[in-house]
Amino acid sequence: RLSWADTTWAEPGAKEKADQYLARSDEYVAGGLGMLLYGGQGSGKTAIAILILKALLAQGHDGFFTTFNEMLDLFTSGWYDADEKRWFHRRVKNAGVLVVDDPGKEMKGRTEMPQAILDEIVRHRVAGARPTIVTTNDTLARFEERYGQYVMSLLRERSTTYQFVGGDSRDAARLRFHQEVEMGLRRPLVLT
Repeated sequence: RLSWADTTWAEPGAKEKADQYLARSDEYVAGGLGMLLYGGQGSGKTAIAILILKALLAQGHDGFFTTFNEMLDLFTSGWYDADEKRWFHRRVKNAGVLVVDDPGKEMKGRTEMPQAILDEIVRHRVAGARPTIVTTNDTLARFEERYGQYVMSLLRERSTTYQFVGGDSRDAARLRFHQEVEMGLRRPLVLT
């Protein structure tokens, strides 16, 4: 339901980075170049990643969005069900463009498994020249500490990175949504 018009809260560099990626999207997707978006909570990483994916889908590219927790659940469901494993392999591991949102927010009881799964997914996608867009609240140093130098090295090789330095924009978004409701507007907004 969101569009680029809804990114007025985003820092100018984030929209510019997205525009640069989309301007060469065919080459980047064909070459397997993804993005690593990192920064504080509510700074717009997920929104920008989703809008990039929506634009790529509109251009005819294949894509899939998942939170990291959901990806872990999807991966482990294939341990006991061959159909689930095939579906995961086809839809997630081999998605044309994969957006993985929020590594670092997995359940606290999961320790080494997330690192191994992310390593397998990233390694598979890099080998197949499939772009992966990752968003995280971690710094790059913390991300590397959490998921290992191999994952970080592969992502650096096949990603353009952008650090979101703006603050939490969710209060501004909440106010905008409240104003829209009070004005009787419903999304998607269509101007005639």
